[in-house]
Amino acid sequence: MNEREIWIAGLHLSDRRLTHTFGVEKAALAIAARHFPALSEAEVSAAALLHDWTKELTEREQLDLCADLGIELGPQERRCIKVLHGWTAAALAKREYGLPPAVCDAIRWHSTLRAGCAPLDAVLFLADFIEENRRSLACVRCREYYEGLWRCGDTDALEKALVFGLDAVIRENLEEGNLILKDTLESRNAILYTLLQKADGQA
Repeated sequence: MNEREIWIAGLHLSDRRLTHTFGVEKAALAIAARHFPALSEAEVSAAALLHDWTKELTEREQLDLCADLGIELGPQERRCIKVLHGWTAAALAKREYGLPPAVCDAIRWHSTLRAGCAPLDAVLFLADFIEENRRSLACVRCREYYEGLWRCGDTDALEKALVFGLDAVIRENLEEGNLILKDTLESRNAILYTLLQKADGQA
């Protein structure tokens, strides 16, 4: 088996989750080719295929796996279990396959992003949000928004779509009364600030 087949064989995900995963890989490869053609296709595929590796664990299993992998959680992270699959999947990707830091980091941050995010981080976050199988209104609108910007030749299409997606994540958490991790807020503000500087001719 090649590397891709090995990664897929180790996933043990439901058919629905696998469909999403393959959709993320397809979207990530397309986004990377558009904006970061120097990125390794193998690394893009690895990050996409493994990003939800532990997504289907229960909350208790997720917390236990964090403990087993030596992942230290703060009090807020313990109340945001929904994003911890990125942490555990990243740790497993490093332990089981020895994948490079850029891949593991993209997996780790794919739900929240982070200020100063790396190219692969941005690719995976957006691909996860807009892949063709996502049917929520926010995902569909973000997908259409991004594709529209790209077709019009907007050089900031990626950054604008990232802000759109992060705003949707923040809005959903507000509506559900959830905590919003600072990484999400900081990444949103950092990307938006760069766009505002460009608009002002300062970048």
